[in-house]
Amino acid sequence: MTRGGGGWTLISNSFYVSLINETSEKTLDEYAVGFGSASDADLWFGLDLISLYTNYQSMSLRLNLYRCAHNGVEAKWTDCTYKQFSVSDKSDDYRVTIPEV
Repeated sequence: MTRGGGGWTLISNSFYVSLINETSEKTLDEYAVGFGSASDADLWFGLDLISLYTNYQSMSLRLNLYRCAHNGVEAKWTDCTYKQFSVSDKSDDYRVTIPEV
C-alpha cells in the first residue's frame, strides 16, 4: 500500500454491497483463518495471522474509511492512524489493544 508514505499491509478490503452479501454469513472460524485474496473486492487477512503479525513486532494501524453520499452530503474519504496496536489470540477472544489514542 502506498498511501500515507507506504509500507502498509492490507488486512481487510470490503465494498459495501459485497460486505452485506458476502461477509454477513461468515462464521468466527472463517474470520479466524481469513478469506478472499488481494485481487478480490472482499479480503480478510484472518484473525490468527493478524494476531501473529501484530505480536511479532510493533505495528501501527491505519484505517481508510469511505462515507457514501447521502441526503445531499457528498461522499468523502478519510483516514485515521494509531501508532501502535495488537490483536490477541483466540484464547483471549482476539482482543484488540490500542494503548495510545
